[in-house]
Amino acid sequence: MKLTLVEYGNGIEIAEDIRPLIDRANKVIGQALRVKRSALVITDGKLRALGIAGTIRLDKNLELEIVPKMLDDQGESDWKESLFLLAALSKYGNIITSEHIHSSTAYKDSLYDIAGRVLAREYSHLRRKPIRQYRREKFADFSIEGEINFELVFERNPDGIPQERVSFDKINPYNAAIQAAMRIVLPYVKEASIRETLNRAIQELGHQSRFIPKRLKVPARNREWAETYNLAYDIVTGMGSSLENGEIMSPSFIVDTWRIWEWLITVAFKVGLGNRLRVIPQATIPWGEKKANGKRSRVNVFPDVAIYSLTDTAEPIFLVDAKYKTLSDNTEIDRSDLYEAFAFCHATGAKKLFLAYPTIAEDEIESGSVATVSNYEIEDVTISAIQVAFGSITKQGDITAFCRKMSAEIMTAIA
Repeated sequence: MKLTLVEYGNGIEIAEDIRPLIDRANKVIGQALRVKRSALVITDGKLRALGIAGTIRLDKNLELEIVPKMLDDQGESDWKESLFLLAALSKYGNIITSEHIHSSTAYKDSLYDIAGRVLAREYSHLRRKPIRQYRREKFADFSIEGEINFELVFERNPDGIPQERVSFDKINPYNAAIQAAMRIVLPYVKEASIRETLNRAIQELGHQSRFIPKRLKVPARNREWAETYNLAYDIVTGMGSSLENGEIMSPSFIVDTWRIWEWLITVAFKVGLGNRLRVIPQATIPWGEKKANGKRSRVNVFPDVAIYSLTDTAEPIFLVDAKYKTLSDNTEIDRSDLYEAFAFCHATGAKKLFLAYPTIAEDEIESGSVATVSNYEIEDVTISAIQVAFGSITKQGDITAFCRKMSAEIMTAIA
């Protein structure tokens, strides 16, 4: 049985015996996304999802499917594929390998495609600092390169004298897991450049030691490999789809949607503006001072995106703050968002800020289109609430088109 609801929607009615399953699901989601808030809430007997999307198994016979609000108009396979790609690129999603759901082969293929992208990207980034470990190796050779047992020196051996040596190389269980995971996902990766990267990585890792079916702690000196190893381990031990009563069972998948929206808005300006302007994400801007118990500390603000000219970095041209919320029917924004936006402008000297809310791209509204909902004039500062249309990104070039369209329309709005 499957329950389906739309994130931030009106919710669906649930039976009383499902409440304990929701409590357990919140714990699983919290651990997967490293958040403390309850993403699934029950109000007046209705279940709602706040700030998450994906699929999760509640018990053996019940699954929960959460459609992201910005992809509500797409078919089941399209919204999942779009969501998987966004999560893979942004890193704000997680595969829950312990929670398997009933799914189609397309779902499994998408998961493996995502995993392949992540493994290829992380390996390319970290390959110059591979995981190396000491290991004791036994070998035979006629030249003396290691420690020898003198009792065996005069024994006839066609391969040479038995010896032992300590090597510091890439042959270890960590690289074995990563290589094995790459071999598993490789047939499912669609993009030729990603397949090429994985094939090259498999060759570079070479002959490996035996895979150990126990999760190991990555050494502190290689801590940057921890996420890559853990994903690889999950692929080899748990992510492989299984059959249950003749149906395919695949891992659950959950994402933190507001973080993905924030990431998407930031990337849109980086891609859309290119080298014409400076795009500074999450800059630390001093705003004031706190005095308490005889101590002083700075009060900083962190606007999502600050846009500067290439020549003048003293004052931003405009700021953007991504808001993954639902605007009320009267287009009123939360007062806390308004106050925060004014604080950003006051701290940076900016005279213009956009609060960017998502909306669904439809036939007559192209993905990336920007519509101004309301303007707030406070002294010499203008704060604009805008809706940015978002649609399917299942085809090559969809994300780039969204980025260029959105950034171009905002630049037109401030001209």
